[in-house]
Amino acid sequence: MSKNKQEELNKQKVPQEQEPEQMKLDDARRVKVLSPGMLVFKRFIRNKLAVAGIIILAVMFVYSFLGPIFSPYTRAQMFFKEVNEPGKYATGKFNTDSRFIGDVGTPVQSGVLKALGTQKKGSAYVLTQDQVIPFTARDEHYTLKVINPSETAPACAIYGTTHAATIGKDGKITHQMDNIDEGLLEAILADAEAGGKETEFDYNGTAVSVEISKIERKYYVPSTESVAVSTYNIYTPIQGKASELQSDTEFLHAVSAAVMAGETTVSYNDTDYVITGDAENGYVLSYADGADLFNITRDYRYGTVNIESQDAEGNPITEEKAFLETLTDPEGFTAALTEALGADAPSFTFEEAEYTIEKTDVEIHVISPAGEPAVVISNTFVPVGSKYDALNADKDFAFALETAFANGDAGFEYNGEQFTIVDNGDDYTVQNAAGDDILLASDIAYGAESKGIELTLDFVKKLQEAMRNKENTFSFVDQHGEETEATIQVVNGNYYVSTMQKTSLLDFRAAPTSSHPLGTDVNGMDVFTRLMYGGRVSLLVGFVVIFFELFLGVIIGGISGYFGGVVDTILMRFVELFNAIPFYPMLIILGSVMDNMHVGATQRLFMTMVILGVLGWTGIARIVRGQILSLREQDFMVAAEATGIRTSRKIFRHLIPNVMPLLIVNATAGLGSVILTEATLGFLGLGVKYPMASWGSIINQVNDMQVMQTAWWIWIPAGLLILVTVLGFNFVGDGLRDAFDPKMKR
Repeated sequence: MSKNKQEELNKQKVPQEQEPEQMKLDDARRVKVLSPGMLVFKRFIRNKLAVAGIIILAVMFVYSFLGPIFSPYTRAQMFFKEVNEPGKYATGKFNTDSRFIGDVGTPVQSGVLKALGTQKKGSAYVLTQDQVIPFTARDEHYTLKVINPSETAPACAIYGTTHAATIGKDGKITHQMDNIDEGLLEAILADAEAGGKETEFDYNGTAVSVEISKIERKYYVPSTESVAVSTYNIYTPIQGKASELQSDTEFLHAVSAAVMAGETTVSYNDTDYVITGDAENGYVLSYADGADLFNITRDYRYGTVNIESQDAEGNPITEEKAFLETLTDPEGFTAALTEALGADAPSFTFEEAEYTIEKTDVEIHVISPAGEPAVVISNTFVPVGSKYDALNADKDFAFALETAFANGDAGFEYNGEQFTIVDNGDDYTVQNAAGDDILLASDIAYGAESKGIELTLDFVKKLQEAMRNKENTFSFVDQHGEETEATIQVVNGNYYVSTMQKTSLLDFRAAPTSSHPLGTDVNGMDVFTRLMYGGRVSLLVGFVVIFFELFLGVIIGGISGYFGGVVDTILMRFVELFNAIPFYPMLIILGSVMDNMHVGATQRLFMTMVILGVLGWTGIARIVRGQILSLREQDFMVAAEATGIRTSRKIFRHLIPNVMPLLIVNATAGLGSVILTEATLGFLGLGVKYPMASWGSIINQVNDMQVMQTAWWIWIPAGLLILVTVLGFNFVGDGLRDAFDPKMKR
């Protein structure tokens, strides 16, 4: 046997391996081994677009429903940035009005100005020293005594009067004061007998006022003690060495650092100082010999935040409030902060929010959960009061000082103590016998713009110098010991002083950063986080509305298709009635009604879903009706009739399941349409309201071309999410439609 024949016989003995036959997906032999559900699944996963749609929707659901769990930010958390911007600090003005030292009311002050006005010629006062000018205020008699007869800024003492005597028309005395001077009484009787119309006369240098009526004449003489002093000078107390140290920034920083470190002593320029007290009650800085210099207290400077709310028409508004005003229990917050500081804790919790405490050498910063400065705590230095502090409000001291000014004296005596006047050219400094400065007198008035601002002596001096030299800027040491730059703006004779102040501003439309991957929106909220919560709303609306449409459509369409006849006619006319309702105009009307009723954000969301469902179920009802009209005549329904089962079971157990594949396809495709409708409502401002968000309402923030061009991160990501999600639902819907098609060929 030849070799070739042997090989041929061997091949015949070894069976050839046959390749398995490839059956089509709808091959009858294959269908026998696959359940209907598995057959649909196999067909579905072979559709690459459908699988891509499933992946897209899975990513959207994870992002929207699980993303907020891991996000460090909340749904409506606003972010702020701390910036330095000009803020009002104080106001100065060259004083052109009389200032009153003493207890006199507005009527008396007006009477003084009116009386001085009678002695004015043109723009200058024409007065003489010790001149007496009587006047009345609310039927009370007063007397002005000129102390300083300046043509532009006179100083006067204000005296009350005593009712000396009353002379009747018959010349008899009907009233006289006790212990009246006989010579004065004779002068009064002589004036009454003369019957003149003069309202005053002089008696031994004393101005006697006369009040004349038809039945009598009343005579008044000045009291021996003044009730007030009017002057154009502004008195600023000077606390000697304390005022000098208050303008020394290095000294104040050294003391603040010692206080923060809990030390009890501090040395500066070879001088030892002692610190006593505690944070709760305040500290006292003293010399080593026990003489007190400063009271040191903690100054709490609260940041400002912008609160988003709605006006009466439901429009979002922003209101700036102090951080403390945003708390439900400000006292509780302060108590918790104080307790944490006392325990030297790095943080504390209040109202389920954790606040961090950060310390520097001279300040304490309290950081909010949002990472923004809520409170800045620093030390304020207030010079310890001395016996000279009240001199700026002492009328008798003012009388002595203004008299010395008028006489050009280099000093004067008051209450047994000698004082020296130093002429600085534009103002005066008053020193005590030891040579310490105790008071500054000038013609410049000043005042702080807000509570919490303590104007230091260094500020007062620098301000007056800048005003006199017509300078627009100057620097001074503030109450916290910081060197501060100030600018002056003059408006109608008022000098407005501004300083650069730290202000917390809403960080809106901020560009993307590592902490905010998609930047912030027009309300200062993180766009990346808002898109997560917006996705929750948009997807929730889609599914709830579709479920509602299926529920109504299946019931009405199933009943209409099964019973037919009159029932079908009535229900279909009912469907046509709903189809006749203009969809978007009705949504706009209902949205306006909810705005006027001030419906809350959550209630508005549910009402929106109900409205969309009520207006959108008719299409499903028609589909179900048409399918059931065809199915009810088939053999399986004839068999069901023969079994005698109840009607509801025939409809919902036998007919509806046969329509379900078509409903699933229709509902899946309809989800994208509902999301687009909700986004349209949100863009028109008729959807969900703040603080809730949807992808449509996020795009609604882009209401002008500038925002669209400069803040793309607000609207482009939301638009892309809507686009991708709707495509995902459409891909899945198309895949299900192809999978349920029994005639599909691959």
